[in-house]
Amino acid sequence: NRLRQYQVGVLNSLLDPQVLARLIEFDARGDAEAYAPVELLSDVRGAVWTELERGGAIDPYRRNLQRGYLERLEFLMTDDSPPGQSNAYMDITPVDVSQSDIRAYVRGELTALDRAVRQALRRTNDRATRLHLEDVLVRIENILDPKK
Repeated sequence: NRLRQYQVGVLNSLLDPQVLARLIEFDARGDAEAYAPVELLSDVRGAVWTELERGGAIDPYRRNLQRGYLERLEFLMTDDSPPGQSNAYMDITPVDVSQSDIRAYVRGELTALDRAVRQALRRTNDRATRLHLEDVLVRIENILDPKK
């Protein structure tokens, strides 16, 4: 549990609405060298889900990290708390996630992950990994369509 807390803490810091909003602002300025929010999201997805490309079993620690990743994306897709609540201690402009590009970017990441998981499922023989990936698909579906 302690390791998972550290893993999720790093993910939550990287995928913080304030961080994503700043990257969107820098990207909007048109600086060709700016690190775009879609690049950050893609890089984090690639790092968290390396096993999908390589194939093979996913160990329990990586499965925990991957579930933490999904929980963070779900938060970004569903959080409707007033802007700035999560970072009230910082003197920064509040972010209204529902009115920014963040949800569109996150939806794109979930869709890309769904495709990658479906491909990986065809290649895996490890039962724990298979069950995990099947659960991931259900979680993604529930995040994208919470009314089901």
